[in-house]
Amino acid sequence: MANIIVANVILGISSLINVITMQQKDKKNILIGLTFVNLTAIICYCFLNSYSAVIVDAIAMFQTYIKYKFEQKDKKMPVYLQLIFIAISIIIA
Repeated sequence: MANIIVANVILGISSLINVITMQQKDKKNILIGLTFVNLTAIICYCFLNSYSAVIVDAIAMFQTYIKYKFEQKDKKMPVYLQLIFIAISIIIA
């Protein structure tokens, strides 16, 4: 029962970070914020023993990091990379 309470608190923090992130105007800040949202969600799902969700969020966090790196170089992320991440998430889930 304590795990569920801790997970809900962490998920609430994740939601708060998400709201703050979506208020940002700079794309770089949004990508950094989404990385933290995914990280807190991973921690939450670890408490709930939902390991498939942990893997999917880890993939989403990695995808956000890759997008951030492309953004630093002022390049657009290739569509094939986005499709690969989508396919992996569907297969894992």
